[in-house]
Amino acid sequence: MPDIRTQTLRDYFFTLLTAETQANERTLDSLATVPAIQQSSESYQRALGVIAHVMIAKRVWMLRVRGEAWKVAD
Repeated sequence: MPDIRTQTLRDYFFTLLTAETQANERTLDSLATVPAIQQSSESYQRALGVIAHVMIAKRVWMLRVRGEAWKVAD
């Protein structure tokens, strides 16, 4: 990660957003490797719930940044 003292605020948030997006992609890739027989387990279902929550929260945050309202149908 670049030195935050030399970044603009916009660049800093873009760096954070990029890192967060990459982490989410790695998480989804990892979840995709779980064998079908284990996908009904409590721990797998909990992991799906957590990543879904994280991704929905990101979407709501991005909509708020753009001045848009979040709709439940989204």
